[in-house]
Amino acid sequence: MDKELFVYDKDGNRIGKIVPLEEDLLTRQDVMKILHVSYPTVVRMDQKGIIQRVNPPGTRTALYRRTDIEELLEQKNGDDKK
Repeated sequence: MDKELFVYDKDGNRIGKIVPLEEDLLTRQDVMKILHVSYPTVVRMDQKGIIQRVNPPGTRTALYRRTDIEELLEQKNGDDKK
């Protein structure tokens, strides 16, 4: 199993995970469309750890795994049915 690599800010807070570029990654705008939420909501979800940001090597771009977002969407839809 590969060791996970994380990105940290200048204060030592973990702000993202480095993942292989082969994974299907989404931008914040993509996440907004899929979850039907606003940009600030995506940022808050990221900051609260509801969604896990990933960072391709050599970039600071905020990206998210499609599988994680689809899983969150399934959970959200399951809660709506209750």
